[in-house]
Amino acid sequence: MTADFFSNLKKLESLSIEISDLIYKNKFNEIPKLDALRQDIIKNLSKNETIDKKELFLNLIEENKKLILSSEKKLFKIKSQHSKINNVFQAYSSSN
Repeated sequence: MTADFFSNLKKLESLSIEISDLIYKNKFNEIPKLDALRQDIIKNLSKNETIDKKELFLNLIEENKKLILSSEKKLFKIKSQHSKINNVFQAYSSSN
């Protein structure tokens, strides 16, 4: 596999991490620009004929599914904690 291919994979990974961070920070308006770059890299990767992309992309898809599931679990936990804190504040403010 070519060095350029791996370089593009690293860029793709970096962009995915940046997108994940933006989601965590609720900066959704910044995501489309990074997603467009990510899509361009995916198109370039898919044009490379010398690499067994099917297995590689299947592995990437599975890894992305795991990352999405992990992010969803973290988001649920954060929302649950926020809800509990909010309930405590409401209880406290209504008791005064």
